[in-house]
Amino acid sequence: MIWQVDYAVAIDCDGEPTSIDGKLRKKLLCSNYDKSQRPVKDHTTGVNITLLMNVKNYYLSETRPGLYLSVWMTFDWRDEFLTWSRAEYGLDKLTIASDDIWRPSIVTYNERSVGTADKTCHNFECEVKLNGNVSCTSPCSYEVMCNSNNADWPFDVMSCSLYLTSWLEKANKLHISDRSNVSLQYLAMAHSSWKLLLANTTALAYDMENDPFTLLKYSFKFERHMGVYSAILTPGFLMIAVSLAVLWLNSGCNERLYILCATCMGHFTYTQYIYWHVPYHGEDVPKLRNMILIFFRDSLFINMFMLVFTIILRHTVPKTDRPERLVDKLAFRVAATSFGRVLLQPIDPLGTPKVDENGAVNCDASDDPLTKEAKLLRNLFCFNYDKSERPVKNHNTAVNVTASMHVQNYDVSERESILHLYVWMSLSWRDEYLNWDRTEYGIDKLIVDSSELWRPTFVAFHNLKSGNGDSACASHPCEVNQTGNVLCVPPCQYEALCVRNTVNFPFDDLKCTMFLGTWLEDFNQINISRISNVTTRHIEVQHTEWKLQSAVILHIFLPDNTSYPALEYIFTLERHVAIYGAILTPGFLMVVINLAVLWMNCGNNERLYILCATCMGHFTYMEYLYWRVPYHGENVPKILLFFRDSLIINVLMLVFTIILRHTAPKAADSSERLVDKLAHRVASTGLGRVFLQTDDVTDGKQPGTAEDESAERENATRSEHADGDTVNLVVDAPEHTAPVVPAGRAGQQRANVVIIFMDRMMFVCFTFCYVFMICSLLPKEMM
Repeated sequence: MIWQVDYAVAIDCDGEPTSIDGKLRKKLLCSNYDKSQRPVKDHTTGVNITLLMNVKNYYLSETRPGLYLSVWMTFDWRDEFLTWSRAEYGLDKLTIASDDIWRPSIVTYNERSVGTADKTCHNFECEVKLNGNVSCTSPCSYEVMCNSNNADWPFDVMSCSLYLTSWLEKANKLHISDRSNVSLQYLAMAHSSWKLLLANTTALAYDMENDPFTLLKYSFKFERHMGVYSAILTPGFLMIAVSLAVLWLNSGCNERLYILCATCMGHFTYTQYIYWHVPYHGEDVPKLRNMILIFFRDSLFINMFMLVFTIILRHTVPKTDRPERLVDKLAFRVAATSFGRVLLQPIDPLGTPKVDENGAVNCDASDDPLTKEAKLLRNLFCFNYDKSERPVKNHNTAVNVTASMHVQNYDVSERESILHLYVWMSLSWRDEYLNWDRTEYGIDKLIVDSSELWRPTFVAFHNLKSGNGDSACASHPCEVNQTGNVLCVPPCQYEALCVRNTVNFPFDDLKCTMFLGTWLEDFNQINISRISNVTTRHIEVQHTEWKLQSAVILHIFLPDNTSYPALEYIFTLERHVAIYGAILTPGFLMVVINLAVLWMNCGNNERLYILCATCMGHFTYMEYLYWRVPYHGENVPKILLFFRDSLIINVLMLVFTIILRHTAPKAADSSERLVDKLAHRVASTGLGRVFLQTDDVTDGKQPGTAEDESAERENATRSEHADGDTVNLVVDAPEHTAPVVPAGRAGQQRANVVIIFMDRMMFVCFTFCYVFMICSLLPKEMM
């Protein structure tokens, strides 16, 4: 893994260095070295450049379209003038500022803001080995144009290409090696909406006015995550289901007209909603080419035809004495068949039902210092102190640095999955050149600006803006005591990249990771002390949305750089759940209403009105949750899927209600169906009568009508005044006789029992569905 340094400075050829590093650097760069010439002794020899791109982060802009790349670029080549003998200096490698040596001129010619590597990349610090191999690594940012065809949204892909080449240097002078590559192993996080499918390099050769140049092409291919769009598209298809189900309502019903008007408005609103979700650019206008938009546009046309056709049917003059039309013959022919009667479900026309954030040292002063402190500062910093060299007299000795992080505040960017940390970073080490005799000066410690000192540079690898130690931390004073111990406590702002699973929203948590480490300095040069720590006890005001549960520090060696020490900080956060009790309550209340409405008679218009209202409520609530619930990649929050499924159940309730309202009664002479037998069997038990809320319809005795009871009382009164014979006739009548319910009314009661039974079974099935959905909704650790 790649790290960054900030303390390397330009070589001073007029001074006399005291360290081995300084002497070697002066020997190499201050004699005959010319950084404007190619680093080859034979001018006919070409320089081979190898490029390695390590992608750190990326962001896709869909509307431009463009790709923003944050990378670490490594440039490797051999400089034949930068070689030395290890036996003479005892060094294997040397760090040199990139401005002091020759470096290749590499440009990007298809970037939006075209520029050289000096503009797109910064902080070039190079490592030179004794054989002349040079390796320069820098954080770079590129903005690349992309090609996208969103006609297949949300199943679309995006292709982006970045071209790097030399500047006015032909292939025989500067050649980009075929071994150049791109790596994704340090990619910190995935884009919330796009998945990186492919990243590769291709070395090309092209002629410009018969002069060959080498070209390196980086190709990237992205695919859109589909996860959350299943919930976005569901309401639209459910509107289609409602539009088809409403055709089972009688054309004369006002409710059919109302529902078709509502679905027309719903189609128009949903088409506008999809329009703002689909990106568009250039001439590729998705409202003309995107299949999703075309689908719902055509569905809106069909809905309009349904509405117009319904109005026409409501005002069609019945046939009287005119000859029978073809449609009449076809309708009666279909109605005469069994399948036709099931399809048409003819009902009695007379009883048509109705539905619904300083001490810099001045070494240029000519006067002698007046105070002991100023004299001490001049003696320490104005003679042989070199802040670009490690503060050790033996170059084989490592500087022991202790780094302690004190978190003061934090913020969470949910959409980018970043934890912003505002900290005091305590760094302490010993500088062997900054010590003095207290008896001579009478001073125990000094306050010195950090820019006057050598200081260890720790790089936050995951800072999205590629910030190094200076840009991440503000300018600050440091404390130096008489023994040379230095303490610096700068205020810093770091970014930790977070990984989370939004499936269990709002019971989700965040695990955020941040790496701090050295740049081109292994553990033989800088050693991070094991007593380094992190603390969160200075946080006074907690975050309104997230609670910081723990902060842990690990001492690690990064992969492929096992000699470079680093610190890994792991922060765990948990979402506050309290406020979401009020946010989620309305949605679950709609579920209760859905179940409660099934106890209403299916013939009530109010049941149809309530089910239509809860369908609209589900759609509105899902849109509200879509803007409230964060999502990343393919992890769709279960709460969103819960209400999607609840909306499907709601539509099924509405469809079943319409079907039950128009289910024709069983004919008297037809054989009894299985559902009839099961309904009557349940109705014959006491628990069944309570469940169905009906009387026993299986025995022969039924209460008579009011007229029958009145006639019976009248006959009883007359019998008291009649003669003996008449009395005998009344008394001798069989005692088991009772008024019998008319056969038509009894059949109607039995048909109502079947419909109520089907209603109750639908209630039981949907109740079990909701129980299963709620159990699936809860996190496993809560169950």
